[in-house]
This record gives sequence, C-alpha cells and structure tokens, in this order.
Amino acid sequence: MEPFLGIINTQRTNHGVHRTEQCFQKASGKFPGAFNNTYQRSTPGISLLGNFQQAASGHVTDNQLFFYGNLFNRNELSSLTGACRQYAGDADLVLDLIEGKGIDAVKNINGQFIIIYREQGKISIISDHLGVAQLLYYHDDNIFLFGSEVKYLLTYPDCPCGVDWETGLKRPETYFGITPFKSYKTCFKGIHLMPESSILELNLQTGNATLRKYWTPYQPSNEPGADNRSPEQVMTEYASLLEDAIKIRMNSGATTYSLLSGGLDSSAICALAARHGSLETFSIVTQTTCLEDTTSFCHRMSQDLNFKNSQFLIPYHELCFNAPLWKQRVWRAESPVNHTDSLTKTMLHYAIRSKYPEVKYLFT
Repeated sequence: MEPFLGIINTQRTNHGVHRTEQCFQKASGKFPGAFNNTYQRSTPGISLLGNFQQAASGHVTDNQLFFYGNLFNRNELSSLTGACRQYAGDADLVLDLIEGKGIDAVKNINGQFIIIYREQGKISIISDHLGVAQLLYYHDDNIFLFGSEVKYLLTYPDCPCGVDWETGLKRPETYFGITPFKSYKTCFKGIHLMPESSILELNLQTGNATLRKYWTPYQPSNEPGADNRSPEQVMTEYASLLEDAIKIRMNSGATTYSLLSGGLDSSAICALAARHGSLETFSIVTQTTCLEDTTSFCHRMSQDLNFKNSQFLIPYHELCFNAPLWKQRVWRAESPVNHTDSLTKTMLHYAIRSKYPEVKYLFT
C-alpha cells in the first residue's frame, strides 16, 4: 500500500493549520517521493497527504468521503446501492453505499482500504476487514493524527516520541494463531494501531473518539456433527474459495505482483495467480534462504510456471555488525505487530517500493 498521512484538527485554530502545513512540508522533505506531492484538504479540519480519492460533489447530502486502497467487488456493490449510474471512482461508489444503506454496510466491501467519512458534527474512520491497509494514530484534545507508518506521524511537532518500553520488550505477535490475545499498542507512547474491521468515530464538538466493530470473523460454531461434509468436500470448497479470492484481486489487463518465499502458502498463491494473468514475484536472499535452498526453488518455480521472479539480497552479515544500518532497518520496518520474520518482509516491501514505485499492492 502507498504511504499516507492525515490530520484532523478538532479545534480548527490558525495555530493548528500552521502546524499541519509545517508537518506536511517536513514529511515531504524528509521522505522525498513517498507522497508524490499529493495534498488534499477538506473543510472543516481534514488535511490529507497521500493517494486518497475524494467522492465528487452533487450528492443528496453535503457529506464528504475520502477513499484509500482497492475494491475487489465493485459490481456487487453497485448492485447493492441500486443506483443506475457509472461511478467515476471507488470513493463515489462507497459514498453511495454508506448513504443508501448506512455506515455498517461497509461490511459488504471486499477490499483493502481506509475510508474517511465526514457528516454533520463527526468524522468516521473505517479500516478494512483484516486491517491490511495499516493505520496508526495519535489522539489528543486538539488533533487526531494518523498515517500508514509511525515515522510519518513523528513529523508532526506535537506527536509524542517517547518509547513504550513495556510494549517494546513484550513485542506481542498480534496475529499469532494459537492465542486470542491481541495488542494494538506500538513501541511509542500514545501511538496505536487501528484494529481491523473497525469504525472510529471522532466527535468534532468534543474531540472525543469511540471505537467499535462492524464485523467479526468469529461466528458461533454449529453443534457437533452438524457439518456432514467429507474432508474431500471441505478441501475442494477451500481451494475454490482461495482461487476466487486470488482471481478477483488480479490486476486486470496488467501485471499482478506477489511475494514468493518458497513455502507452501506463497507458492500456492502464485501457482493459482499464474493461471489468470501476468504475474511478477519478489523473493528474499539471505544466508538462511541459501542454506534451505528456497532461493533456487523460487527461481525454478518461476521458470516452471512462466512468471518473473526478482530476488533482493538482505545482508544479515552487514546489518548485525553495523549500528547505523541496523537503525535504518528498524526505523523503516517499525510496526506494533512486527517480529523477526515480518521485519525482514517489511524490508522487502521497502526495497520493492524503492525500485518499483508503480507497484500498488502485493499478494502475501
């Protein structure tokens, strides 16, 4: 996903406007090319830096909507809105959906996204179902500050930069499968990760924020024995759903991009994606991948299935003994859900973004 930074001034003072402009200038200068000089402002109080779509004016209400990300079920959503018109962009479609069916209708969206929806007296920020489009935020009495990475938030003059040592030393793995425990704290005090499938409502009069879920994947289980499917039927259905999920996310008429580690998950995704269009993949080269032979496996698989595979070297032997390089690695990869493996993957994302800026999203 592309970088973004947003500021909502709840007090709407000239002082706040000046600080917002100061922040955006610093972010654009400190991270050249990250935001492509994209700057949008909505009154009152919303300032955005990044590739946000804004819904066109001319709707029944004066509400505003900004959309960031990708939709994968546009036809289904168009049918749901019942509107007989062509949409100029995803933002217009989502605005029609919310205004026609209510804000909780976002549960019907299939995609990876951040939605900012402004109506009378409040602003709602909506994350996608699984939190693929990462949003980190800081909130005080005057501002609500949010962005795709911690380092962008830290360019705002009043954003705290103190270390939360307790969280930093625990490093909880938010999505680790064998435990229901989740933590949305970052290693910086006051900065949090927005939970998946959530709506954060910001009251513009009081500055208060409330957070609630609009969808949960955890449904009550049926009574034992209620599922009469055979293992073969379950596996067939799973394979069909997986292939459909990949197919609707393919970049129609252009190249789709994916990570390829040589493991079962990414290999299955790439094998299925290669059936439906042009595919290009990216892999990591380290001492470990060479010893495990996954480096050569990724190369052989790309040849067998006829897609391109580019490999990036991550020199552990240099990083481990070079403090400035190690600091750069951690700085570029900071996330509240990182562990050793995801830090390396985030470095790969950084390398891909630097060399291939046209890549908007990756299969993982």
